Amino acid sequence: MGTLLMSQDLWDTTNTGYNSVDQDRQRLQENKKRDGIALASIQQAVHDNVFFKRFR
Repeated sequence: MGTLLMSQDLWDTTNTGYNSVDQDRQRLQENKKRDGIALASIQQAVHDNVFFKRFR
């Protein structure tokens, strides 16, 4: 999973997160977008039963 996220330049977002109260609106929007892309990649890679047990 880490390799997939690294290849899409999403590993840092997934591993360390981001500041959700960032004052820079454009950076916050970009971080939310990257977070959504990473979550979608994880969802596609794991079975639904595993995903919902882990991320509920």
